[in-house]
Amino acid sequence: MKRYQERTLWALALCASVGLWAVVGAQAPSRIAAPGTPAVSPAAGTDTFDSIAEIQPFSGDGQTDFGLIDLVGPTTVVRGNPQRGPQPRTYQIDTELVSMNLTGFSSMLGGDVTVRESPTRASTGRITGPSKVGFPANSFFDVFVEIDVPGIGRLHNEQAVRLISIIHGIPPIEDAYNAPENLAVPLLDSQGIVRALLGHVQHVPCQPSHRKIKRELILLEKKLDLLLQIVDGDG
Repeated sequence: MKRYQERTLWALALCASVGLWAVVGAQAPSRIAAPGTPAVSPAAGTDTFDSIAEIQPFSGDGQTDFGLIDLVGPTTVVRGNPQRGPQPRTYQIDTELVSMNLTGFSSMLGGDVTVRESPTRASTGRITGPSKVGFPANSFFDVFVEIDVPGIGRLHNEQAVRLISIIHGIPPIEDAYNAPENLAVPLLDSQGIVRALLGHVQHVPCQPSHRKIKRELILLEKKLDLLLQIVDGDG
């Protein structure tokens, strides 16, 4: 039995290595507008794109770290028309994240995790950039979500998670939006009780190929978790 476990774990490690090399070796997708390149901000519109994300939840008392959870799925953002910015020779665009449906898996929590944009709270933001060249530009969203957590249920935040990025095009493909460090946003259940805390958060609009690779790695993690459960059960 011990030799079987060793062979199984060795094979799983090899599969994981192949998956990671696929990520490292994948060709970096091109940006819509390179830094410093003259660009004209588009008129009002709607952008729907693939995206990947990471979240790191903690227990409600902050004592238990449930680890990083990778997520993938579509995101939709609505943009207003460019307006004159707060400083000379700048522009700004009001934005709203109107739809997001991300799915992932957590071995520590024991199942699938879903993150979606809140149906009751608006996740608004803004782009601010230089008028002449357009990009790079500053962008942020104040995000409200619902999170389905295995064994806990549906949670939500009432304190916005601010995600910030420097973007190089619209939509901002492969520009990462990050929350501030040392984040600890309460996640509440339907009764308003704090059940968890939301730590690290990152959201990246991405090319379909990038989303596909991340999705395959999530599925690999699920298979690894299942096989380890089988091995532990046989032991």
